[in-house]
Amino acid sequence: MPLVTRSGFEPLAPLDFTPVGEVAEGAASAIDLPNDADPAVLGTSLGEIALIRIPFPSSHDGRGF
Repeated sequence: MPLVTRSGFEPLAPLDFTPVGEVAEGAASAIDLPNDADPAVLGTSLGEIALIRIPFPSSHDGRGF
């Protein structure tokens, strides 16, 4: 899966993504956030997370926005 950056697309280095429901305080640097989840579930951990992956099942599904 490519990563979109300011300079374009870049390959994503292998990371261990943690499902958002399994994130303990300060325990994950990369998480999977479902496209229909409320981002408020991240709470105060948001500042500690380096990467959030949100799936877009199709080009017509804008829930990730």
